Amino acid sequence: MSLKKPTKELNQFDVIDNQCLFRVEFAYLYKTAQSGKLAG
Repeated sequence: MSLKKPTKELNQFDVIDNQCLFRVEFAYLYKTAQSGKLAG
């Protein structure tokens, strides 16, 4: 099982993935709110 990674490493990548996803969603929501303010 040489492809299996240590649990610590996997968890670290999971956290990074979640943070990136959260930032992208937040940026999208923020952008939508800003454009909504400008349009309205």
